[in-house]
Order: sequence, then C-alpha cells, then structure tokens
Amino acid sequence: MNTFDAGCGKIKKNGRGRVNNGCFPMFTTGSGIEANIKAKEAYAYLEAGFNEQEPWVSVLLDGERVARFPLEKGENRILLFRNMNPEEIKHVRITKDSQSMPQDNGHFCLFKRIETDGELCDIEDKPMKLEFIGDSITSGEGMIGAKKLNDWISLCFDSVLNYTNLTAEALNADYRVISQSGWGVTSTWDNNPNGALPKIYTKVCGTCNALKESFGSLEEYDFSDFRPDFIVINLGTNDTGSLDQPEYKNSETGETFKNYRGEDGKPSKETSEHFVKTAKDFLVTLRKCNPGSKLLWAYGIYDLTFWDEIKEAIKIFESENPGEKVYTLEFPALTDEQVGARNHPGRPAHKMMAEMLADRIRNIF
Repeated sequence: MNTFDAGCGKIKKNGRGRVNNGCFPMFTTGSGIEANIKAKEAYAYLEAGFNEQEPWVSVLLDGERVARFPLEKGENRILLFRNMNPEEIKHVRITKDSQSMPQDNGHFCLFKRIETDGELCDIEDKPMKLEFIGDSITSGEGMIGAKKLNDWISLCFDSVLNYTNLTAEALNADYRVISQSGWGVTSTWDNNPNGALPKIYTKVCGTCNALKESFGSLEEYDFSDFRPDFIVINLGTNDTGSLDQPEYKNSETGETFKNYRGEDGKPSKETSEHFVKTAKDFLVTLRKCNPGSKLLWAYGIYDLTFWDEIKEAIKIFESENPGEKVYTLEFPALTDEQVGARNHPGRPAHKMMAEMLADRIRNIF
C-alpha cells in the first residue's frame, strides 16, 4: 500500500489550519480534506480525542455522502472505498460535521494520512471561494436527529446538508466556515462578551480549547492562504437571545455585561449603539483582512430584532469608506415544517437559505 500524509500536495486541505508533523487539524464545521484517488481501494487515518463531545465526520465519494460516524479516541482507520475499478479516478472528501467544542477540553480531530493500492491524482481549486461566519445555524446544529431531540450533543451537527455546503455546491465553490453555537456580534446568548465572533476572527480557530493550542488554533491566521470572493456574515441571533437573559459576571475578574431591552421591547439605546459600533468595527476588520472580498450580511431565519442595527452599521461603514458596498439578504422566518432538532433550522430551512444565498451571490457576482 502507498501512504500519503497530510503534507502531500495532492491532498487538498479545507478549513483554517496548517499541517504539523504530517497531520492536518480539522477544527471547524466543514473542515477536512479532499483527494482524487485512482485505485481499487483506499483508507484514511484520523486521530481524535474527547471527553464528552466526540467528533463526527462524513465521507463523500464523487459528491455523495456514503458514510457518517463518530470517531473513537485514538487513531481511526476509515474505509473510503474498496473493490472499485482501479482505472477510474474517485473523488473523496472527508468533512468534519461537528464544530469546535470549547466546552470539551479533550475534543480534537486530526487528519493523518491516506493509504491506497493506487495513486493520488492532481486536484484543482474551484473557480470561486466563499467564507461563512456565523453561529449554531452556520454550524448546522439541529440538522441531524428527530424534532424532539433537545440534548446538546455533537451528533446533531451536520456539514453536508448545511446551507454553507449547499451554497458552495450550487456555485461550484471552495469554502471555509468560522462559526460557533451560541456566539454573536457582541456576546453569547447568555451575555458572555467573550463569546463574540469578531473578537476571535483573526485567529486560526479562536473558539478552540486549550488542548488545541498545540495544533496552532490560537495563532494569527494567514489570510493570504484563502482569498474568498464572498464573505457571508450570519450573526445577530444570539444577541437577541441575550436580551432576555441575566447579566453575565466573570467570577474571576468581576467583569459584567448585559444586553437590555428598552421600554418598547426593542434593544435599549445603549445596547443598540454598542451593537452598531461592534458590527461596524467588524466590517472594518473583514475588509482589512480580506481586501478583495465582497461582503454580504444575511439575517432573519429566527428574528429581525437587530436588523436595523446591522443596516445602520453597514451605512456607517460605507460612509466612512467611500466606494465600499456591503450587501444584505433577509431570510424569511422559520416555519414549523422547517424546524429540525433542538428547535433549530432543519434540512428544508438550510435548503431554502442556500438557494436564496446562491441566487443573491450570482446576481451580485
């Protein structure tokens, strides 16, 4: 059998991360590898660890999912295909379904190598590149499992039927995802200001636990590694949730934070102004890090509470940066038929979002 480790140039790496000691870290939703393999059989080796939240991965063969399973602790040998025509090239993709799990200090997933009785063929980049920034919706939480499932477990995440992957497929694009359940523009759903995506965007994977630091998760990300044509921001939902939650207090530092509603039920003046400034500053960061990318803010599958603030942030950003344009897309409200597990958007909702996004991007691009 021939062996090709993660550093092989004919293995395409998806997601933020760098090869270290022949391994590629699969940090986030949709991260993984692709390869064109001309062989009768092929296997992949992944290493995993966890305390409670095991990593789930999917295997796609020529664009169709043929397997989905949790990884065991330690090294995992995965069958990619067997007894197939050795003269035909098979496209194989391994993708991580579960997101980064900062609550589980033992959670990690590494791609190590491919073994095959054949050879790896060249694999090219796709003509378009996309980046998605978001929360549990973008992580695909609730895509797997019955509607009654309400346990917070890694099983319920999915990257394949996720709107991110479906949008990329519709546009023939490579893509990367930076998302975390419960996080928002200014805080988490329960007012923790440390759970704000803008604060960790420039890191390789700033949501990772301490264990993953050794894999480079907290290093500054090299944005020249992947230049997206479009960046889709889908944030604001958890900021809405925080309005009805108690104040956050850091037990070690005494730091407190709270997003409030005003008497009219809308975000208070102070909360609104803070959101607008944070969102505008995030757009500045996105432009600085991605000088050639088009920016598109998509919002609304749950609610539109912060839509006015998002539009105001965009207006200020455009006025302060003449020639800039930030596009928007409003998703219709989630229906009962579109709900999946954990009261999150299910497959019909993700299909709808992908179709709307693909159409919007085509019209712009």
